[in-house]
Amino acid sequence: MKAIPIEQIPVFCSVPLMEICLDERRITLMADSENKERICLNFAPYQAIKLTTEDCFALREPEVIPFRLCVIQDSLWIPQLKEALKQVDSDAIFLDKAKHFILFTTEGALEIVATQMSHGVVNKRKKWSRNVASPWRSIDDFAAKARSNKAPRRPANVESFLRQPDVECRRQARDA
Repeated sequence: MKAIPIEQIPVFCSVPLMEICLDERRITLMADSENKERICLNFAPYQAIKLTTEDCFALREPEVIPFRLCVIQDSLWIPQLKEALKQVDSDAIFLDKAKHFILFTTEGALEIVATQMSHGVVNKRKKWSRNVASPWRSIDDFAAKARSNKAPRRPANVESFLRQPDVECRRQARDA
């Protein structure tokens, strides 16, 4: 087992203002970086999540930097998940592409097994930045036009889009 820091993701601030939103296919994690930016991490699709308090987490790899997102190579958790999956579906292979992510925070060790991870920056005083997926911007644009009393073009699927749990999470973060 070896932890490798993901260099593209900045170091997170030690103040415990992390938010985690879960839905059936995605985990969204938002936290402040050391340079005062709000970072949004999306893990989708995910297979497992575990939050362990620091007292109960026995292993501290020297490569694991507190407040830094790392990928675990030769994870011991993924084979355990594969074994459990084999009992349910012996032909399933999606865990072959999964990665084990770990982040040490003031709350403890957050571990996620997911196939993909993407990230973006949420500025505290501005809307979601251009690094975040376009459906997020389109809903912000729609809201901005509505506030300016102009007749906005209503996206065809806006009602179902607004009812999704991850949209509510992003809306709360944006308004914070």
